[in-house]
Amino acid sequence: MSLTEAYPEFYDRIGDMMAIKFISKSNSKNFMIFSDSLSTVTALKQYRPQHNLIIQTQNRIHDNLNDNNGKKITLIWIPSHIGIQGNEEVDQLASQAHNIPISNLPILHNDLRFWTKKVSMEKWQLEWNQTSNFLKLSTPFLSQKNEFKGLKRKPQTIINRLKIGHSSLTHS
Repeated sequence: MSLTEAYPEFYDRIGDMMAIKFISKSNSKNFMIFSDSLSTVTALKQYRPQHNLIIQTQNRIHDNLNDNNGKKITLIWIPSHIGIQGNEEVDQLASQAHNIPISNLPILHNDLRFWTKKVSMEKWQLEWNQTSNFLKLSTPFLSQKNEFKGLKRKPQTIINRLKIGHSSLTHS
């Protein structure tokens, strides 16, 4: 599984960063960045975002605005690229960007943890689907959430033994 499969907005955010990089090198003063990714636009407006690429993009925007160079950057969400001149060219460039290696991009611990958990759960669920045991009847889908939160160990043990058929009720 690639990073973009685990985190689908990844390329949108890289595109935003590249746009900001272009703005920083340009002598023009007014810029508009159009994005069809509502999650990216929303994340860029957050006060304390969690994702590294959003933080970097925010920092680049602020750097461009605080250099006293008179630049104005407007980020605009559009539902889709329909009707915008040059859409085909942009789509073609975006699809070409998928082939560019991105190994030099830093990955935050949170992103790596998210991806690792997602892949681990998917593999675990695939293995679980292949097993045939009694517990699978009561728990067909795995979860990392603790369904017994707040219960002491003994009640958790009793419930689990009842679920898998290992109790004095089933063995007497």
